[in-house]
Amino acid sequence: MLSREQKQDRELLGLKEMEMAKRVDEKTISVFEHAGPYFRLDTQDGYRHYRLIREKQVKREVNAWLQVFGVLLFSAGIMGFVLERRLFKSAL
Repeated sequence: MLSREQKQDRELLGLKEMEMAKRVDEKTISVFEHAGPYFRLDTQDGYRHYRLIREKQVKREVNAWLQVFGVLLFSAGIMGFVLERRLFKSAL
């Protein structure tokens, strides 16, 4: 059985929990650099605490073009070796 003080403490805790739950204002933001699992942003009224819920990697189109360009240069280099060997053989 709980004493009178414990009951009052529980009621006060319940009221504070309800007050804090009412203050929650969920907001979703996108950040393009790693900010950690929790971070804080300053606002005009004070600050907001954010926590990471989900990470999503965004693939950039320029990376695909750079990969194509890299494969093209690599294959051109290999073809250069093949052509050089054939030209060297015909020169002898």
